[in-house]
Amino acid sequence: MECYRVIVIKLAKGESISVLPRNPDHVNLTSYEGVHQNGGTGGAYLAEAFDT
Repeated sequence: MECYRVIVIKLAKGESISVLPRNPDHVNLTSYEGVHQNGGTGGAYLAEAFDT
């Protein structure tokens, strides 16, 4: 059985995907609220996790 995680990344206005780390394990996760209430600076959160 494998576990999959769906990570949502919200970039700040004017940012592009080039600012993302090459290794997905280096993405700093926060909460949904933290990403959407932090004044537009962006962030990432775990949206879903499931087993197959």
